[in-house]
Amino acid sequence: MGIGFDFGDVLANKLMKQKAYCLKCNEEITFEDGASYAKDKGINDNVVMCKKCNSVFEVHIVPGRMTLTSDVTMKYKIK
Repeated sequence: MGIGFDFGDVLANKLMKQKAYCLKCNEEITFEDGASYAKDKGINDNVVMCKKCNSVFEVHIVPGRMTLTSDVTMKYKIK
């Protein structure tokens, strides 16, 4: 059994598809969708946003896992 390495687009695609569940409403959030939704709402920080309840979370992402680390919803005026 060996160690696998991903490069470039393969790694980027894996990271974009990582998911976690909203800490408030338990809705599934993928990094790609959550980050895009936050950007659509005018938030340009490294966060994800839940489409169901509009909660905003700081995120820690590594291959194989995304963790919502802090609820920072109150920091942003959601448009």
